Amino acid sequence: MQVSIALDVNKSYTVIKETERPKHLPTRIVEMMKGDGYPRFTITSHMKLWKMMDAKERAKGFGVPVEKTWYWYDSWIEQVRKHCQENATKYR
Repeated sequence: MQVSIALDVNKSYTVIKETERPKHLPTRIVEMMKGDGYPRFTITSHMKLWKMMDAKERAKGFGVPVEKTWYWYDSWIEQVRKHCQENATKYR
């Protein structure tokens, strides 16, 4: 019976690969929004947005500090894009 269990475990064995999530600096996010058609979205707009949303709260999972610099994940870019879409008249 123990051999049978071992064979079943081996059949369902999965390799878990650790991957690094893509990270973005604020200037890149601003460039993306400008490229999406929001030319009036600036670095100041970005700063005001993350402060308003308390987006650097680590539990929210929008980014991570690395060597005293904050990097934003793709999930934050989606939030910024949504904000720009909802406030299109302000940023176009």
